[in-house]
Amino acid sequence: MSILYLEEHLACKNYMFKTHSQFKHFLLNKEDEFEFNSKSENIFLFMLKGRIELENFNGQVILLKESQMISLGYAFEYIGKTLENSEFLLLVFNQPQILCDTFSFLEMRKYLPKKSQIPNILPILPAITSFLQSMIFYLENQMYCAHLQDIKQSEWLFLMRAFYTKEENAAFFSPFLEEKNGFLLILKAKANGATSVKELAESCNMTTKTLTRNFKKYLNTTPKKWLNQTKRPYFQMRKTQSNIIQQKPTTPKLPLES
Repeated sequence: MSILYLEEHLACKNYMFKTHSQFKHFLLNKEDEFEFNSKSENIFLFMLKGRIELENFNGQVILLKESQMISLGYAFEYIGKTLENSEFLLLVFNQPQILCDTFSFLEMRKYLPKKSQIPNILPILPAITSFLQSMIFYLENQMYCAHLQDIKQSEWLFLMRAFYTKEENAAFFSPFLEEKNGFLLILKAKANGATSVKELAESCNMTTKTLTRNFKKYLNTTPKKWLNQTKRPYFQMRKTQSNIIQQKPTTPKLPLES
């Protein structure tokens, strides 16, 4: 099946354009290696088939298998490897696009566990599986409207509230909820366009010393390393057996950069 009147869709500025929310579908071979770089967005991964191994900057290793989903958070870097042929979906977004979802997250903070439940993994229930299959259908048929992506983000958040407990949601979304501190909010709002540590400090209305201290406290890195990290795409291959990312052939070839 292919989308009708594709030329009309392509003429719309919201079609295949940079979106607030972005779903992407990947099929990878066994022993492929890749990176996640959650620079200014939150990344959620949905395992549909296979098994993968993720290692974060602290050396923590996370194993993910079929029918599991994980919240990878914001401003973290992961190196991944497929342990067998694998299929997964990524959802990348900065903030919820509907006020109802925003208020739900604020309410959810009351149920945050006292200690972070890392890794933040939940089983994919049947309702979520059906949702993911519908999302793959849209991607396979080139339905890349920015508004559709935002609607599907909100639909997923609704399903999460409907089929998982408040405690499960709070633990799963804890990287997203816990990053709502003053420094990270300032960084997200002010950092766009900064190319040097000095520019970044000035845009955040801080001295370079204060900026460096906050980076160490909240992100366990330096401003210079963070700036270099933000120049990279949020998903890229390191080593692959097939030299390509095996996406469905009908999926439009969009850049991996969000």
